[in-house]
Amino acid sequence: METVNIITLIGLGVTFAIAVGGWIYARKNLKTSKYIETITSERIKWLSIIRNEVAELVTNIEFSMKAYLNDIYMATLERQDFNMSPEEELEHRLAYFNSDISVGVGENNIKWSAPNYVTKLRLLQLRLNPKEDTKIINSLNFFIQLYSGTGVSREKGEEAQKHINIIIVETQTMLKNEWEKVKQESCGKRK
Repeated sequence: METVNIITLIGLGVTFAIAVGGWIYARKNLKTSKYIETITSERIKWLSIIRNEVAELVTNIEFSMKAYLNDIYMATLERQDFNMSPEEELEHRLAYFNSDISVGVGENNIKWSAPNYVTKLRLLQLRLNPKEDTKIINSLNFFIQLYSGTGVSREKGEEAQKHINIIIVETQTMLKNEWEKVKQESCGKRK
């Protein structure tokens, strides 16, 4: 009888150890799954925010640059059509070389001011990784300086298009890389 009791106790001990081990393993997996789920959902939200902010910002910058370059072009035409006094000549040259940065096209044709641009540029800048997203951040800095300055020249308008292209291409690459991370996280493969 004693042998049966000893075997029964050993069996109960092994069963208890397996049950506790299974409980610990399941709890650990649950915590890991919740962690991965939380990180993945937050990363997806972040991707959406970045995509929307970049699209809105780049669109408004493009329209404002077109408006500024059109102002410069119109000032050039005005100069050709009229004889100007020296004071008017000076005003014209200032307008020609520095188109006023004060308007842009926004949602429902609401105009953005220069501080609106700078605020939105800074907000986007703060959402980026300063080590990995340096090209985007440098282009955002170009526009921050542009909209914080006194005006846009023809040369700055042309340079702006290069920075717009950098922002678009680099953001596409960043979004693709981040999406790959989301897919890996959703499969439980963390780096």
